[in-house]
Amino acid sequence: MNYKVSNALTQAAVLTFQKIGLLGLIREVVSLNALTTLTSGVAVKFHGDRDGTVMLNISPELLPVITENFMGDHETPSEERQLHALGEVANTICGNMIPMIFGKSLAIRLDAPEYIAFRSIRKSAGDIRLEFDEGHADVSLYLNEAIAI
Repeated sequence: MNYKVSNALTQAAVLTFQKIGLLGLIREVVSLNALTTLTSGVAVKFHGDRDGTVMLNISPELLPVITENFMGDHETPSEERQLHALGEVANTICGNMIPMIFGKSLAIRLDAPEYIAFRSIRKSAGDIRLEFDEGHADVSLYLNEAIAI
């Protein structure tokens, strides 16, 4: 895996989770060797000077915590609100990661998040796992074309 990609994924994800109040990062696992069965996932595709997809998969126990922190909900959030919060977090990670990898001068548009039930099995440009007290989050980057990064 490319160090620049894994470093950018880590920085973008950690920054995003810290902003929503998930400060209890236990450890970072830089590479995911096996596909994990996770129940909540979202893909954010980006297009323009570079094309690809950022996928965020989280463990089920982390989703309500993200929603409570991101949306300010103090009661058990509905599934719709949880998915909305997950999409917003994925958008933020993608928006933070793109300039770290490709620079700030590219014209890139983000699509609306797509909710998924599983991870892609195609080869990623990079994967990371962040483990928190409440659960874990996997972030993957898939590029539509091989490029030198």
